[in-house]
Amino acid sequence: MLRRERGQVTAEYVGVLLLVAAIVSALVLTGPAQRIADEAARAVCQIADECSGRGAATSVDPQAVQRAAGDLQGLVARDADPAAVATFFEGLDPDVADALGHERPELVGNLDGAPIPLRYAANAEAIDREIARLRADAVSDDDPRLRKLRELDDPDRHFLLFDPAGDGRTAEVFGDLTTARHVAVVVPGMDNDLNNFTGGDAERVQHQASQFDPDQVATIQWLGYDTPEGATALGAGAAEPGAEALPRFVEGIRAQRSERLHWTVIGHSYGSLVTGMAESGQGLDVDETVLVGSPGVGVDHASDLGDGNVWVGLADWDLVGYSGWFGPNPHDKVFGATRFHTGDVSGHSSYFNEGSESLRNIGLIAAGYLDEVNVNDGLF
Repeated sequence: MLRRERGQVTAEYVGVLLLVAAIVSALVLTGPAQRIADEAARAVCQIADECSGRGAATSVDPQAVQRAAGDLQGLVARDADPAAVATFFEGLDPDVADALGHERPELVGNLDGAPIPLRYAANAEAIDREIARLRADAVSDDDPRLRKLRELDDPDRHFLLFDPAGDGRTAEVFGDLTTARHVAVVVPGMDNDLNNFTGGDAERVQHQASQFDPDQVATIQWLGYDTPEGATALGAGAAEPGAEALPRFVEGIRAQRSERLHWTVIGHSYGSLVTGMAESGQGLDVDETVLVGSPGVGVDHASDLGDGNVWVGLADWDLVGYSGWFGPNPHDKVFGATRFHTGDVSGHSSYFNEGSESLRNIGLIAAGYLDEVNVNDGLF
């Protein structure tokens, strides 16, 4: 037990103070105040061996963590489905699971079917490690990737996916995904990567939908595929990996939520092609499909996208949305989708503008207020 009697300064006590001072000095330059406090508290309790409560350091058998990592790697190697992953964690001691997420964040953070809070913690650790790696490589503070990672390194932000390889992939959650009755996933289009990631579209949808059903909506900005750049957006090849990954991502959340949820997937631009291919060819099953600024989704009719409702919005002067590059224009009446008004927004990147009729209708759909959506019943 760590104790300092009156008038007595022990070597252990001095050691703790020096260690905490070093940690605080380092973290002041790199992390928010809460993380400084957390790391200082963790250092003290680890040395004092007096940790208690969730998130504090606990005595975990290293061999138990190593065995769990081996078993989980075996599960991943067998390409186990998210339900099997969820079952694995249900049988794992919570302290071992926490330690596994901390020690092997690259194994846990992106694993569909793993507990949601554990993935948040693992990806926060992964972001910290990537920042440390870049700094160890003497990367400039002005480097776009390092600047972005420092922005993401925030205890108030939550990520179900973080992969810094190449252009990078990530998925940020807005709202409480562990309790929400309505879950929406925004799939972005071309020229999106980790360096320019903001989560802004999903955050605006979350804010709008929460006006209709407070505390019951969670929205995810899903950058789960390598989006195309330039002329590569003229082909469907870049959409295929995303179309494969999206259904598994959704099933990973379902595996952690036993109750029936109301699901919406919102595909913008090339992201609508990813959504359409996921539904028509990879088994993605959701209640609401929202397509905005869509160049086509690879099918001829809304019924080819499954049994859910299909909604389409198209703004004035959106040349991509009128192109029909990847099949019939989903906004054409013959496609069979329900068309909603986008109001006075125009162009290809305006569908999520704050205060717009477009965003309001998307929010109504995400929150399940389908009868209140302002639909277009015209001939064209």
